[in-house]
Amino acid sequence: MLQPLISYLKKNTFLGYFVAAGSGVLVQYLIGSTLCIGLLKMSFDQGISIGFLSSIPVGFYLTKVLAFDSKASGKSKRELGKYIFSLTIAYFITVYGAKLSLEIYNSFFGNKMITLPFMKHPVNILGTISHFTGMGLSFIFNFFFHKYLTFNDTGIVKKIRSLKPKN
Repeated sequence: MLQPLISYLKKNTFLGYFVAAGSGVLVQYLIGSTLCIGLLKMSFDQGISIGFLSSIPVGFYLTKVLAFDSKASGKSKRELGKYIFSLTIAYFITVYGAKLSLEIYNSFFGNKMITLPFMKHPVNILGTISHFTGMGLSFIFNFFFHKYLTFNDTGIVKKIRSLKPKN
């Protein structure tokens, strides 16, 4: 039943990436904002960081399979290396993008906490919005990085290997 949907997502790179990244966003938000910040009362930076790190396995697998149809490429180690390199940059975009946007939002609207009817503890709605802002900035960066570098044979590894002295 899911096979036609998966085939469609593989043909539409951006939509496939959107679904893969959306799954990562869900993991990142539930673990980072909801669990770490909301329930465990960690700092904003710590919660966003732990959520980001938790989403890596989900994001790599789904991006590889759904977005760039690279499941049988035989280059998973190389792709994982490039993926982690891009995530290093994306980490700073996510965390500091969220932190900067929170400061901007708070300067305009103040630091207001609300208690939602289905929750027992107050929630900083601007914190949630800023978390999604950071993830959105990271999404844009990652899509283009993965499309043109991570899951694309760029020849960089061959060029690096050719620079090594031969015995």
